[in-house]
Amino acid sequence: MEEEINRSKLIEDLGSLRKEITELRAKEKEAMAEKEKRFAEKKEVGKKIKETFSEINRIKRERDVLGREIAELKKKRTEFNDKTRRLIDEIKKVNKAKKGLKTTSNPEFLQKEIEKIEFKLETQVMPFENEKKLRKVLKAKQKELNELLEQNEVLKKAFELSKEIDETKAISDSTHQEVLDKANKIEKAHERIIELAKSIDELRKEEKEKNEEFITAKEEFLKINRALKQKLDEVRKVESKFLKEKKSIGISEKGLKEEIAKKKEAVDDKIKKGIKLTTEDLLVFQGSEFLEEEDEIKKK
Repeated sequence: MEEEINRSKLIEDLGSLRKEITELRAKEKEAMAEKEKRFAEKKEVGKKIKETFSEINRIKRERDVLGREIAELKKKRTEFNDKTRRLIDEIKKVNKAKKGLKTTSNPEFLQKEIEKIEFKLETQVMPFENEKKLRKVLKAKQKELNELLEQNEVLKKAFELSKEIDETKAISDSTHQEVLDKANKIEKAHERIIELAKSIDELRKEEKEKNEEFITAKEEFLKINRALKQKLDEVRKVESKFLKEKKSIGISEKGLKEEIAKKKEAVDDKIKKGIKLTTEDLLVFQGSEFLEEEDEIKKK
């Protein structure tokens, strides 16, 4: 009778331990999922921090390129400003010369008159005094034409200088506008870098929180894992006792299985009749499962 009680007690212990192990394994699974979830969250925040740093570095590179371009544009603007000033000084001199110009006839008309006089001198025979007077007129006309041509050169140069000043000033102004546009882009880039730096500070705080949550979840998992290992050790001890009990009483495994099977049949009968099962009944089920698993292990 005492031996039967011992066997029943061992079966109950095994059943109870199996129940605890099942519960711990379920908790361990949940804890593992929680730990992995927290790790994934922490990793995601770390990824965002890395991406933000990459974005900052990209903007800095673009800002540096803009800085170099602005330096070149300022150099170009200075060159054209200097050129414009030189041209303005030059046109002032030309305009001063323009003020002293006399109003004369059309150079084409003068040229035609000169050609007529020259033709007359070459083709007609005339008294010396008449030829002398005509040559004097020719000389005056040629002098007037030369002065007129010189005046035209001054006017032409004034026009060309005025045009060139407009062109260089336009280039200088457009270059200055490019400098302003690129400087505005640099300012926006700087503001964006500050904004991203602030977001990194926030992300680091979040990363710290996620890391603490991960550590907590990991510790909970390890705590459950240690408890599970402890229960598994207890199972092995009870199994050892159970096996020793079988040998000491000389009961065959077949006989033990028959004994467990009878108890299980009694529990099955209660289920069929709708009778409420006791804790002991549940443990009988679990003990029978243990024996079945033991058989499976031996077959392997």
